[in-house]
Amino acid sequence: ATTYGEPGVAVVAGTGSIAYGRNREGLEVRVGGWGWLIGDEGSAFDIARKAMNAASRAYEGRGPSTTLTYLLSRRFRVSDFRDLISRIYGRGRAVSVTLASLAPLVDGAARRGDGVAREILNEAGRELASLAIVTVRKLGLAGGRVIIGGVGGVFRSRFVWNSFRRAIFSEGGLRATLRGPLYGPYPALGGMVMALRRRSAYKEGVAERYFESLTKYLRGK
Repeated sequence: ATTYGEPGVAVVAGTGSIAYGRNREGLEVRVGGWGWLIGDEGSAFDIARKAMNAASRAYEGRGPSTTLTYLLSRRFRVSDFRDLISRIYGRGRAVSVTLASLAPLVDGAARRGDGVAREILNEAGRELASLAIVTVRKLGLAGGRVIIGGVGGVFRSRFVWNSFRRAIFSEGGLRATLRGPLYGPYPALGGMVMALRRRSAYKEGVAERYFESLTKYLRGK
């Protein structure tokens, strides 16, 4: 839905993170998507893991003070932050989803002025921009105007989105048209457009019309 099926790049940031792009010649490139053990930089999981790390360092006096220590303790209902160890590691394979669900808590702390939380989110935006920039270059689209879209719940954070935008233009030096952030049902339009294109059944403007109709429907609910 971010490019309406046109050449460009979509950066997806939810529990994990990945960038996907396509040029006019049909070349498709994927960057990221390595999973939470290896990569997923800028994802909700990555944000939460860094928040947990910052909170633990603050708790022990190894890092700057942050409200994340208190907020995470309250979220997991522990009186001593160290008790989070058993709460987190006792969740087995579900730990990635558990941590990813904490990203909005980090955004809330940032909106209330927590500098540590803000830097975590700003870094996430830069990491996601890096995925986009590398994808654009691999596609050979860096020389002209290119569509770049942000998809997924992580982009709900204005700190992430604004950092993403700044990095695209300043660090990447791209002539980009940014679209987004998109989340909820909107990304499904991208899959619809791609399916129609593969069947040679796509008509120009159809994605835009579906997008407008969906937006009006959701606003009316």
